[in-house]
Amino acid sequence: MTLPTSPRRPPAAAEHALPPQAISAEVLKEKYAKGDEATPLAVHRRVARALAGAEVTEQRALWEERFLQALNRASSPPGASSRQPAPGWRRR
Repeated sequence: MTLPTSPRRPPAAAEHALPPQAISAEVLKEKYAKGDEATPLAVHRRVARALAGAEVTEQRALWEERFLQALNRASSPPGASSRQPAPGWRRR
């Protein structure tokens, strides 16, 4: 038995995980990855490190981890279009 989910909070991404697709890896490599980065996590780590670079030296590690967590939470679920409105959004 599954419990209903809140309309404001989408189900966990693991419930909707698709097997890796060749085109996804190709797009990641061509558009987002640098050097030997081969996974979204590697790209997120690089971006989080760059964002944390603007913080004071003593707090960079803390902010890098926070930015990494935010990037991982914000990743679109597989198959989602960047042109789709956010859940709950309505045109007025």
